[in-house]
Amino acid sequence: MVSLVAVTALPGFLLLAQVGSPDAGHSGEGEWIAVPAQSLAIEHGSPLDFSALVPAGPAGSAGPLTLADGRLAFPQGGRPARFNCAMLANGPNETWDLPTHQEADALAEQLRLHGYDLVRFHFIDARLMRHATHDFEVDAGDLDRFHYLLAALKKRGIYWMLDVQTAFDAGVVGGLNNKLNPNSLKIRLNFDPAARAQWVRLLETIYGEINPYTGMTPLADPALAFVVGANENSIAFGSLGDPSRFPNGIAPIFDRWLRQRYRTVGALSAALPDLSAVERDGGEIALPPSWSATGPRATLFLHFVADQEVDTYRWMSAQLARHGFHGPLLGYPEWYSEATGETRARLPITDIHAYLGEVTSYALGTQLKLPSSTSDAGLNNWTANAAARWLDRPMVASEYGMPIPNPYRYESGIAYPALAARQGYSTICRMASMTIEPEILPPGGGAKAMLGYSVGIDPVSRAAETLATLLFYRGDVRPEVATVAVPFGPREFIRPGAAFLPAGIRRGALLARFGLIAPDRATTLPPPVRLVPIDTKQYPHAIAWLSDTVFAHSTEQLMRLTADLRANGTLPPSNRTDVMAGLLQSGTGEVTVDQPNGRLTVITPHTEAMSVTRALSGPVMLGQLSIRALDAGALVAASALDGRPLAESRRILLILSGDAINSGMQMGGYGMNRQMVAWGKLPIRMRRVSVQLSLKTFSTEPAHLSVLSLSGKVLHSQSLAVRGDSTFLFTLDTGTVTANPTTFFLLERGTPSPAAVPGA
Repeated sequence: MVSLVAVTALPGFLLLAQVGSPDAGHSGEGEWIAVPAQSLAIEHGSPLDFSALVPAGPAGSAGPLTLADGRLAFPQGGRPARFNCAMLANGPNETWDLPTHQEADALAEQLRLHGYDLVRFHFIDARLMRHATHDFEVDAGDLDRFHYLLAALKKRGIYWMLDVQTAFDAGVVGGLNNKLNPNSLKIRLNFDPAARAQWVRLLETIYGEINPYTGMTPLADPALAFVVGANENSIAFGSLGDPSRFPNGIAPIFDRWLRQRYRTVGALSAALPDLSAVERDGGEIALPPSWSATGPRATLFLHFVADQEVDTYRWMSAQLARHGFHGPLLGYPEWYSEATGETRARLPITDIHAYLGEVTSYALGTQLKLPSSTSDAGLNNWTANAAARWLDRPMVASEYGMPIPNPYRYESGIAYPALAARQGYSTICRMASMTIEPEILPPGGGAKAMLGYSVGIDPVSRAAETLATLLFYRGDVRPEVATVAVPFGPREFIRPGAAFLPAGIRRGALLARFGLIAPDRATTLPPPVRLVPIDTKQYPHAIAWLSDTVFAHSTEQLMRLTADLRANGTLPPSNRTDVMAGLLQSGTGEVTVDQPNGRLTVITPHTEAMSVTRALSGPVMLGQLSIRALDAGALVAASALDGRPLAESRRILLILSGDAINSGMQMGGYGMNRQMVAWGKLPIRMRRVSVQLSLKTFSTEPAHLSVLSLSGKVLHSQSLAVRGDSTFLFTLDTGTVTANPTTFFLLERGTPSPAAVPGA
């Protein structure tokens, strides 16, 4: 999250063989080219114009989004309930400025051109009250700008996801700058009536007023798709970093919960064998010594926490309904080592936050872990989040990220979007200050360099988002059909760490549709289904770190699962999965993880792509596309823009993206364990990367290869002829136009056309 205080990095509980783990340093080798100040505005008809993917008409035209019987849907049909989400946590240049009316229209139009049909508003509470001199004072001018922006988005078919509360102590003067602690307002919402009253006042103050540009309150508007009640407000999350701390005042509520659950001293003593004489005589029952404690008292406390959080979710839902919103409420997406997963198990929709190399502070000296997605740390993070999914309800990723300065963040165009598409998630939203920015500013004059979530000005993240839109939102990567289901119920909710499935099981998410199911609902899943029960003795927290036993058990689990999937036909004979070789391929055959070579590949009829952590030592053939030479780690992709299969397409977007850093950015450390020494300054410097490609074609018609700017304008063109082997052979170079390095290229057959749209 942008506040940079919540740590959601997963503990690396259980690792398989560490294969192909590259150095995470920004290598000084190669050429780094300065990215000049420039407009990033996409023009209509540009190769980067994805507006045709966004359904026509105002958001809400098909009625409000509904959640019923485990499905998201629109009452009037006409469009799938799948969303490509952009984050607006800040204004341009890392400010909290809200756009003027003219800027709002331009921003909304650009979001549509980028192919976004949902915007998540983050920290609106803080932004509207940043000038407050008394509690709940909203700046009238900022509120007007916010209302106009909502209307501008709605007009262009873009739905909203609204955080009621993002700041830890929103609404009170001085509370906007408070840091995460167990007594933050949004933690106390789970048990404190006074905190709940403050939350209701916040809801009414910000979202209860009529929007003059739509004629209704934001809460009653059918353009409102999702509400986040309070971002990251799990009770345990407030004690992150100090597992011995509990919120003030929670002990008597725990005591009351226990005594209502166990009506007699005998029943209470049976449930709590360590009950003291004072507690038996009516004294307040003590909390466990820490969040990570084990035993009956700790187990009961975790059940109590889940009860409080589920009650809070239901209370929030009722309050929202009273104010006009009846759609899906999102909540409890966090990861922490004390998690049991019990709260999420009892909610009608699953939301999750997924990070690889999360940046939790911009302070110099901050410790950073910067793994590749193909390392064990990377695969464990992505698949742990996939394993939070409940198969009988929708899945939303309201935050995911692989932020700057991770040098492998180009992988994020494939890693999470392809996983989400295969698993059938409804929504993905990359964490960003602003997902798109209007321009890269010239150095000086207050212009800020890239920080952890400066997605809008980062050429690498923008290239990844472009590919993600095609893989996930356009639907180039197919959903899996066969299912791996993990029964998860009361037997599993027994101890801290229960939510983290063993690595050998959760990597099944790379092979098939994957998720949890209540044991009594396992038989309701449509075939084919492979049920994988958990050996509770092998929970991650209970086993020795990196021991031979752990390695052998994990590998054995995954090998056994793979063999079963082959036996029941989920993995066809052509599937390339080889666990011992670090090769995992999806059941559809479209997505492959090659750990030894640091590669992720996607091969679909309309898009072929590969990310690799280092230069290639030999050619790699995908499908129609072959990568003959690549001089550095990068993302390489080819995607048809006209609805035809790649080999027949007359208009193909090509993406080549390596690393990018700020001038003067410095990090200490080695491997994936780094420390930030200096964030640096503008201009951004992009690593020059060159790739030689060949593309099969069914036509002898010549083509044109164009170098595009970061906004999709043609910078340079050349003619291509079909070779005797029915291929185009060409080289892409991010520095072809050295004054304007880029990540985008266009191959067109015949006479170049000025306008086209990305076909389905």
